[in-house]
Amino acid sequence: MRLHRLRLNAFGPFPGTEAVDFDALSEAGLFLLRGETGAGKTSVLDAVCFALYGTLPGVRAGSEKGVRSHYATEDAIPEVELEFSVRERRFRITRSPEWQRPKKRGTGFTRANASVALAELVDGEYAALSTRLDEVGQQISTVLGMDVHQFTRVAMLPQGEFAAFLRSDDKNREALLKRLFDTRVFDRTTASAAEHRRLTELAAGEKGQIRTALAEDAARHAGERLGAEAVAAALLPPAAGGTPRGGDVGDAGDAGGGETADPVEAVEAVGEAAASAPEPGEGAWFDAVLGLAGEREAAAARAAAEGDAEAQRLAAELGALRTRSGDAMALSTYEARAAELAAGSEAAAERSARLALHRTGLSVRSELDASAVAAERAGKAAERLGAAAAALAELPARTLTGEGLDAEAWADLHGRLRAASAASSAPGQAADAAGASALAAQLELWRAAAAAREEVAAQALKSEERARALRGSSAALQAQLTRSAAAVTQTAAAVTAARAEAETARLAALALPEEPGALEAATARVTDAERVLAAAQRAEEARAAEATAAETERGRDAARTAAREAAYALRVRREKAMSAILASGLSDGADCPVCGSTEHPHPATQEGLQEVSTEAIAAADAAVAAAERSHAEALAAHEAARTLLGEHAAAAGGLAPEAARAVLDGARQAAAEAKERAAARERAIEAERAHAQQAREAQLAAAAAAEEHARRGAEAAEAEAAATAAEAEHEGAAAGHADVAARRAAVADLARVVDGAARAHEQFTSARTEAGAAAQRASARLAEAGLSAEEATAAVLPAAAAEELAAAVRARTAQEAAVLEASTSEPVVRALAAREQGLEVPGEDALAQAQERAAAAAGERDALASAATLAADLRSDLAARRGVIEGLDRELGPLMARAKVAKAIADLTSGNGENRLNMSLSTYVLAARLEAVAEAATLRLDAMSDGRYRLVHVDEKRGNKRSGLGLAVEDAWTGSRRAPETLSGGETFMASLALALGLADVVQEEAGGVDVETLFVDEGFGTLDPETLELVLDGLDQLRRGGRLVGVVSHVAELGQRIGAQVRVDKTRHGSSLRLVGVAGAAAEPEGEAD
Repeated sequence: MRLHRLRLNAFGPFPGTEAVDFDALSEAGLFLLRGETGAGKTSVLDAVCFALYGTLPGVRAGSEKGVRSHYATEDAIPEVELEFSVRERRFRITRSPEWQRPKKRGTGFTRANASVALAELVDGEYAALSTRLDEVGQQISTVLGMDVHQFTRVAMLPQGEFAAFLRSDDKNREALLKRLFDTRVFDRTTASAAEHRRLTELAAGEKGQIRTALAEDAARHAGERLGAEAVAAALLPPAAGGTPRGGDVGDAGDAGGGETADPVEAVEAVGEAAASAPEPGEGAWFDAVLGLAGEREAAAARAAAEGDAEAQRLAAELGALRTRSGDAMALSTYEARAAELAAGSEAAAERSARLALHRTGLSVRSELDASAVAAERAGKAAERLGAAAAALAELPARTLTGEGLDAEAWADLHGRLRAASAASSAPGQAADAAGASALAAQLELWRAAAAAREEVAAQALKSEERARALRGSSAALQAQLTRSAAAVTQTAAAVTAARAEAETARLAALALPEEPGALEAATARVTDAERVLAAAQRAEEARAAEATAAETERGRDAARTAAREAAYALRVRREKAMSAILASGLSDGADCPVCGSTEHPHPATQEGLQEVSTEAIAAADAAVAAAERSHAEALAAHEAARTLLGEHAAAAGGLAPEAARAVLDGARQAAAEAKERAAARERAIEAERAHAQQAREAQLAAAAAAEEHARRGAEAAEAEAAATAAEAEHEGAAAGHADVAARRAAVADLARVVDGAARAHEQFTSARTEAGAAAQRASARLAEAGLSAEEATAAVLPAAAAEELAAAVRARTAQEAAVLEASTSEPVVRALAAREQGLEVPGEDALAQAQERAAAAAGERDALASAATLAADLRSDLAARRGVIEGLDRELGPLMARAKVAKAIADLTSGNGENRLNMSLSTYVLAARLEAVAEAATLRLDAMSDGRYRLVHVDEKRGNKRSGLGLAVEDAWTGSRRAPETLSGGETFMASLALALGLADVVQEEAGGVDVETLFVDEGFGTLDPETLELVLDGLDQLRRGGRLVGVVSHVAELGQRIGAQVRVDKTRHGSSLRLVGVAGAAAEPEGEAD
């Protein structure tokens, strides 16, 4: 990166427009920025930094609104313009800060917003890239590869700051190095490790708390349901006073072989056993408690089975009595319905006979109706046949004679058709059938003759149309011949015009220069910008996904807590409900089925309670397990989302999508302009080719037009001869009619009349035959029914009466079937058998007494069943709790192991624990960068100190402080390593200058290898003796010989004598100004100012 020209106006101490031509200073390579204290030397550097980044360097950052010169007039616009180049590209940036300008109307001031304009030199002219503050900032960072902190350390070397950096501690060095070197990914890694440690320890702690709470809840539950004393006794071994399950309490004293134990020793033994008893939640604890619960469950199950057997016996007795009573009622009903059916049998027979006669009359009348309809159709067919015969008579006689047809045969056909339509003899006779066949054959012959005449007339019409078409074609060809003669003339003129256009296009293509590689370079910049934008967009999506994952984790953690509370609440409700069920069956003096007590001072009540099933408990436990798994999945997803966010953000270089899109838009605009220029040149070349091709085509068209004119002349002559011949051939085709079209119409009428007569005869014959058949079917049906037509009509009932009669018959049939079915039903059969056996029908009192006994037995059975269910549920619940706690124990082991590993990793990355140097991960990375800086600085310091001093990186730990970013100076004269604080003022200047140059080299390499070809070294030279100053200047001169432009900022007089090329800053009461001294084209130095 090289500066070319700086122009500033109303900036800092400069009230007017000042300029610095760095290209002129480049010939010397080393120049001095000189002026009195407060004249504005540093303001020149501020102007460079402000132009590029919109901010001031170092401690002056944030005061950009105050850079407008106080010496300038009110309407002077504060502005900085800088021309610079990076590699092969040259840019110009113009920037103005926010300031208060005079109002255009009235008095006072108004705010003028900050503005910027970035342009790139293309083809000798500056082309605008952007005028947006955010876009320009992003493009500058992309082009230079450095932010403002890196640039001010690479291109502007403030010696005072680097002297402080040389002497500072590790913490302060880390703060500066983090501004220069990007360690965000390592800081995120350290933070991620710490967060992972927190989450794993939290997960293990929560799992442990859950395990403890579940164990305590299981102990409380067992004590409440089994009795605390019984549980305590079950946990003690028999030798310590425990009660062996399955034996009596009195048998426990015989364990000593008949000897009487000492009471004191017995008490002590019980106390020791109780102290060593298993803790709630342990396997031995569950073994003992589950054994006790199993005994209670077995006893309750035996009592429930006995109660169920008694309830079933009494229920069967009650069912037998109810069956006998119901059978007696069924027999009584059957006998009553059978008697009623027998009384109406004669009237039912009469109704059935009348319904049969109605149905016979209906079938006969349908045949009579069909015969009448067929006769009507035959009459209408005869009428249509008569109309067809009349149409034959109306045909003009000239049609027959013109077509050469026999008029007598036509008259015979007409007469036979009239005779057939008027015939009154009975249809279906043999003579009539033969006559109909002969007439049909005659009609078919006339049909064929008419069709043949139609074909002849159609061919004649086509011949007439062909003659007319040939005459029209001859006329059209004559017109085309005239047009082709004109086309020959036009194509000749087109040849001349096309050649002139081709020459014009050739000259236009030569006027557009070729730009090899410009489009490819612009396209490559677009690809790079698209890659950065895609990474920024993925980072934005990952950030939203990480927030969603965090919210999901919190929601599932709340769901897990809710599931645990719901499961616990269900168990409490179930215990209360089961206790209430048992309490409902208690009575004073009766044994409790759970504890055996005969006293019940506080029985539970069912008020407001609902029963909770075993399935509900199991579902609640499953919901807790599912919530645990769901929370673990959400936790893993959150960690994965956080890791993905870090990766995408690093790939995007920390850019937001808006900034990355602004860079892409600028690159696309430049690419579009390059593409348009290339396309314009291609269009010009293509236009040249096209016009040349048009000239060639016009030449070919002219030749073709001449050939076409000759061909059309021959075709016109041939068409005229063909039209004359066709017209001669067509004469006489009208056959006595006005023209061929009239002949064809007459023949069409002939064919229509003949075809209509044939169809009418076919329909007439078919209708007569069908009428005869229908009459025969009606006569046969009357004979079969034995009725006359009048009798059949009288037998048919009205529809309503017939339906009423049929309904009565159907009802009688259904009654008979129902009585028959009832006679064989099981209740009637059993009742008849009981009557024969002489069994009595039970009365209401006997049924009520049996029902009371069965209900009491059922209530007792339900109470015992509830007690058995409660005991079984208790054992199942304890077994389920054991499974959950054992599952938690299996999960706790890996969780604790992961938490231990996570803690070790977090301690290592943060510089704690077993990290010997107490060096964090980001510090370790910065230490590597600092080591590279020390090596690069030593190359400079070795030359400046005549081989005496070297800068080295040290990472020894000092006390309890963190280490890793230490610096030391090796003294070759004494062979010792010294702290930077022991250097003298001049030695400190040399070391800090070497450190600044080394740091600039490393930062430059870190930023992507952009060469910084213009450097400024600010102050500090006054502390050097002449010999040391000579060495330092030699070191700077080496930078100059390497192709860099080095500017020394100082007011030291001796430097003015050594460095000829200078930028003088002159200070007056009215502000400062700039001038070049000692370069080509610079003004002569005023007398008395030479050093």
